[in-house]
Amino acid sequence: MSRKREKPYFSRHVPYSYPKRRRPLPPPSPEDRPQDKPAPPPPLVVIDLPPDCSVLDLKSRFEVYGSISRIRIDKDGVGFISFRSKSAADSALAASLDPSFGISFDSHRVQVMWASEVKGGEVGGVEEGRRERRSSLSKLVKGETPLSKHGRGNRLSSAIVNPNASTSNTSVLDSPIKPREIIAYDDIL
Repeated sequence: MSRKREKPYFSRHVPYSYPKRRRPLPPPSPEDRPQDKPAPPPPLVVIDLPPDCSVLDLKSRFEVYGSISRIRIDKDGVGFISFRSKSAADSALAASLDPSFGISFDSHRVQVMWASEVKGGEVGGVEEGRRERRSSLSKLVKGETPLSKHGRGNRLSSAIVNPNASTSNTSVLDSPIKPREIIAYDDIL
């Protein structure tokens, strides 16, 4: 008995055209490498917005200068606009400095400048907004009052009876609840 495997056909050994171990590809040339994205420009600050100005009003007024990535309006009438490109932000800033037209809302002219040029005390909320952005996870919805002040706190501590507490009929639930506000939009419409 033969130990060789029997082949149903006879063929000669044909050498493989590609080497068994491939050589690594040469590094890509500098022209082929993907370019790093440029850093986004600093946001523009819009001062003296009317109280009834909405984020959509601000967006419609400034989107003619270029693509907008983020808009925020603080309660004190200060708006922040982040453009996707520096050229768009430059054109919006140049248009606001035009003495004949400028940028206005309800025939009231607003002041536009770079956020990096604004000092913390000059415009209320600029420095405060930076601190809040670092400390909170979400700028869209921010709780006004902790749940424990409304009687919905830690269940274990509410089950413990405090003998020193006075037994008055006033309830914590009688305090008014402040509604939450939406203060920022990312990539709207």
